[in-house]
Amino acid sequence: MAKQIRTITISALNVAMHRPHSPQRYVDLFRAAHAARRLYSQGEIHGLMLGRLQGLRDAVEANEFTGEVYRFVKVDANEPWFDTRTRRQATPEEVEQIAIPEHLLAHMQRIQFVFYPREHQLWFVAKDKKDALSVGAMEKFFQPLLEQTANEHQFPEIAVTALPDEDALDEVFDIPGLHRIELSFKRPNPDDAGDLEAKFEERLAAMNVRSRQETLAAARGQELQPDDQLRAEAEVAARNGNVKGIGRDDFGRPIERTTAQKPKRLYMRVNSAIETALDVLRRAKDE
Repeated sequence: MAKQIRTITISALNVAMHRPHSPQRYVDLFRAAHAARRLYSQGEIHGLMLGRLQGLRDAVEANEFTGEVYRFVKVDANEPWFDTRTRRQATPEEVEQIAIPEHLLAHMQRIQFVFYPREHQLWFVAKDKKDALSVGAMEKFFQPLLEQTANEHQFPEIAVTALPDEDALDEVFDIPGLHRIELSFKRPNPDDAGDLEAKFEERLAAMNVRSRQETLAAARGQELQPDDQLRAEAEVAARNGNVKGIGRDDFGRPIERTTAQKPKRLYMRVNSAIETALDVLRRAKDE
């Protein structure tokens, strides 16, 4: 009997669209990105493409649509081929017999995701059996895809950021001997983030600022004492960029931690007898 219980890994991205924006605009952006059929390289041999999207028609009302990212191997026929029988490089005559149509790509994997237009968050299955794609690779795929689509179709600017783990920011502030904090902001989307994030976005927008770097350093021989305002700003940066803390251990050696180093990873069980990975993915955000 096949094993019915397995564990999958779930991660998430924040997709921020500058104003003017709405849940429908996010849906329209993904629809345009899908229609473009763009293929992006991942490393030397892999490729990525936005696959099928489902539920777009009712996505705003339902506050979700689902989709897939396709991952595959791009075989370069011009590279040397290996003959397992002779244990040598294949001859030009043998290579000439290879006929793989250019539109067929090998070792296809499907990376499932759910996008929530109101929260502008994309939650995806980072690993399920052999199908796997890191949160960093997913961020690097969606940023150029959505950015290029936005430019071509007159959407507002797009910023994609991996959502950090719940404890990531606390670990930065808990560094021993913390004496330096660096906040890196992409301009946030304030729809659901409260007054601070809304005011912050409005201020950057008024100055035509796309991103912002802020560094706070303690006086020589002192440690930083973060207040509530700094922690609130750091929460904005963690969702829309990165927060880096630098401290010292007992021997004076530097310690460095960032929220980007600890993206959100949920390990959830799937009982294939009663549910699918997509079912588990849908409830991951609430859990």
